[in-house]
Parts: sequence; structure tokens; C-alpha cells
Amino acid sequence: MASWIASRRSCAALLSATLLTDISAAGEAERRQAQSLFDQARRLIEAGDATKACPLFAESQRLDPGGGTLLNLAACHEKEGRLATAYAEYQEALSIALRDGRRDRESVARDRAAALEARLPKLRVQLETAHSEIIFELDGAALTSMVQQAATALDPGTHELRVSAPGYRPRVLSFEASEGKLSVVRVPALEPEASEAPAAAPEPEPSPAAPQPASADPCAPGTRREGTGCVPVPSTRRLSTASYVVGASGLVLLGASAITGALALGANSDAQDGAKAACVPSRNFCPDPELARRSQDDAERARTFAWISTGALVLGAAAVTTAWFLPRDEIAADVAIVPGGFTLSAQRRF
Repeated sequence: MASWIASRRSCAALLSATLLTDISAAGEAERRQAQSLFDQARRLIEAGDATKACPLFAESQRLDPGGGTLLNLAACHEKEGRLATAYAEYQEALSIALRDGRRDRESVARDRAAALEARLPKLRVQLETAHSEIIFELDGAALTSMVQQAATALDPGTHELRVSAPGYRPRVLSFEASEGKLSVVRVPALEPEASEAPAAAPEPEPSPAAPQPASADPCAPGTRREGTGCVPVPSTRRLSTASYVVGASGLVLLGASAITGALALGANSDAQDGAKAACVPSRNFCPDPELARRSQDDAERARTFAWISTGALVLGAAAVTTAWFLPRDEIAADVAIVPGGFTLSAQRRF
């Protein structure tokens, strides 16, 4: 019996030693991988590529948590512009440094967190209507209702706030968080969820339309309907536009004829008076040659005006006569009485 118990104890000890060895080997492998990721991330940071370095620092911290790795991860997120994330990591690194008695890391974490605090974007939510079971989510992550009273730090950039409550439609609002600024997001009252719409009442059947009288055939142009037949529309005739143009031209020519006729008479009178003064007809003698020459010019001018007057008179008389005999426009007017008034229509025929 004693030998069997001893055998059992030796087997348990051997199994425990094997398990401890396996766990130690697994932990050592993770630490080596964590160190490799850390070294690679440091090289990327020195090359200025924080975007690729931060995920490597984060994975190294997950595999082998440590205050030094966490400080590097916080510094990487700060370079990446994720200020609130970096601030939280500096605060966590400060707690680890205080626990481990690492004054060097404690000083770095405290100073970096203090420098970031004034730069942090912050969020405060204001509800138009309070709800007892309100739920806040920022970019898919839950927030406490204290976001209504105390400002919550967040990273710069565009964010999405979702506000919901049981029995109400959720509201989703987007806003831009800026470095060092407080974003106050005002949420309108939530709307109750729509209940089932009542069944629509059956539409009443349309009443039969009253029979409409058949429309009569339209009358021909120049006629109108009276009773059941069409009668001619009274029409008037007037001078056409061409008649007015030609007649006006004729009147202008007649006016020009009168003016040039008067000028011809005046010039002829001047010529006769000059001839009497310049010459002695009984002796056929002209003692004033200059006056005689002017008398002849007046006579020529009188003849010219006479010819112009005669031509204008003939052309003007012809134009007026032609205007009178040109085809005239025919205007057919029709007055129709309608309920509440009357209508007037006119047709023009050439």
C-alpha cells in the first residue's frame, strides 16, 4: 500500500514539473516575440512611421505587459494624434511606475500626461428631454450617463454619437472634435417608436358621373354658333397697313410739293425784280452786270423748284390714290355670352 501511494505521488510530481516546464516555455516564447515586436516598433518610430509602429507596441504590450512598453505605446499614440488614448496610457503607466518604484518612468509619465491635459478635446452631451434609461454610445463604445455632467476626453477628429432609450427611436449625430476644444452636442427629444398604423378605411365607391352633353361640331372661320346652326359673323373693312404706309408717303410728297412750289414762286419774284433793276428793257442795256447775273441765277433756281414741286405733286397724288384703292383688311368680331360675363373674339382676313 505504501509503495502504491509513493508511486502516485511521484507521478503527480512528474506531471506538475512537465506542466510548469511547458508553461515556462510558452511564456518565454511570448516574451521573445514581444521583444521582437518592441524592437521593430522602435525602428519604425525612429523612421517617423508612427502609424505602423503603434499596432506593434500594442501587441508587444498584450504579450508581455510592462510599464516601459506602455510608455512607448502612449508616446506613439501621441505622435499619431490620438491624444485621449495617449493620456489614458500615460496615466496607467504612472500607476505601474508608482507600484514598481520606478521614479524615472513615474516622472516621464506624469510630465507627458500633464502636457497633454490642456490639449485634450472633450465632449459634453445636452438632452432636450431627460429619459430614465438613456444609453450613450460613442463610435460604438458605451459611455456612462455622466457625459451629461462631466466633460469626457476623446481623440481629435470626426465622431458619431448614438443616443437611444427603450421605446424610442435612436438618434445618431456626427460632430467634429478639435484639439483643446469642448464639443457640446445638443440632442433633440427622442421620438417614440411608431405604433402599428390603423387599418385604412375602405374608400367610398365613386358615384356615377352625370352624362355630359355631346359637344357640337365647331363652326367654320367667319361664322358663329347660334342655337343649333352657324351664322356669319358681322365684319368690318378698314384700310390695310400697306394703305397707311403708301398714303403717308403720298402726303409727305404733297407737302414737299407745296414747299418747293412756294420756293419757286419766291425765286421767280426775286429774278423779275433783279432783272428790272439791272437792265433797261427799252434800250436793251444792263448797267449792273452783277445784279443781272444774280437775277439769272434766281430764275434758274425758280425753274428747278418748279420742276421738283411738279414732280412731288404728281407722285404724291398717285400715292394717295393708290393707298385708297389697295385691298383692305376685313375684321370679323364675335361676342359670346358665358356664365359670369362675356368673351370677345376677333378674326382678321386679308
